[in-house]
Amino acid sequence: HRDLHSFPTRRSSDLLDRFVQSRPWQAILIVCALCTVVGFVIVMRPSLAVEATEPFDPTQPHSTRFLAKNESAYSLYNVTGSCNGEIARFTKTKVTEGIDAMTGFRDEIPSVGPGETFTVQCLRAWAGDYGMVGPPPLPEGQGLLSVDIVIRIHYRPPLLSWLRLYEARFVTERDNRGMFHWLPQPLSERPT
Repeated sequence: HRDLHSFPTRRSSDLLDRFVQSRPWQAILIVCALCTVVGFVIVMRPSLAVEATEPFDPTQPHSTRFLAKNESAYSLYNVTGSCNGEIARFTKTKVTEGIDAMTGFRDEIPSVGPGETFTVQCLRAWAGDYGMVGPPPLPEGQGLLSVDIVIRIHYRPPLLSWLRLYEARFVTERDNRGMFHWLPQPLSERPT
């Protein structure tokens, strides 16, 4: 029987050193190819940003339009935006909608080019005798304290056949005059 420990062993670092010494140009080409792939992935990564504009009526936070911008180096396709999972706090109660409940929806935009913007409005309206007539009435005897919402943007990057999702969370803050302002907040800190 042979003693297996007597055979010479090679570490992977020895094999790599040997490859680089025997084929330096191939090693350089492999490193360049890897750098090119990593650079391509970084450049082609979709980038979106969402910001809240000032409300048309500062006493009604739902009169705000959210402005979404394609910060990518390429166009995004089949873009839709919606407001989801509203948490509204009133003076006496809290109303929580599931994260998949929509309070506003943007029709699909075929493509949004680099640097282009589009709007999403979290319109809350109630139906009257003549259609949608305005914001829903507040629960009786209560005032609105705050609203927490998630803006969802579905889009398709080039060369892919499936949609991706971008989410941004905003919460209202009321100033000393009773006016609402939307502030971006981390999704990870959203209450359930």
